[in-house]
Amino acid sequence: MTPTSIRVTAAVLMVALALGAFTTLEHASVLGPTLADIQTGRHQGVLKGQAGDPWQYRVLADFLIDPVIRVFERINVRQPERSAYLAFRWMEDTAIFAVAFFYYRRLGLSTIHALLGLSLLAWGMSYSWYDSDL
Repeated sequence: MTPTSIRVTAAVLMVALALGAFTTLEHASVLGPTLADIQTGRHQGVLKGQAGDPWQYRVLADFLIDPVIRVFERINVRQPERSAYLAFRWMEDTAIFAVAFFYYRRLGLSTIHALLGLSLLAWGMSYSWYDSDL
């Protein structure tokens, strides 16, 4: 990798982390203190095979987040389930933004247009909390 591509990749990662934090915190602020209660019930239901539609069929995130919860419990993180849900959502959103940027660039959009696309994506994702959980 050239020094320029390393700088671009680092800048994109920083933007993706910031936008991921924005969308995650927006979601968490709307759900408020009930976030852990709502999420834990659905999470346990998916792991037991009793979650109901549509959550029953969205199993990947639940199977990936379960070890994160266990690690947070072992290292004595305050509110380990809530913290794990938020950290996992932040990483998911960050990955979405990073992949989207490189996808937009692959489509031939300029860097500025790709960043504008990420801004629009973040704006749309900030409204994803309607009738959903993390």
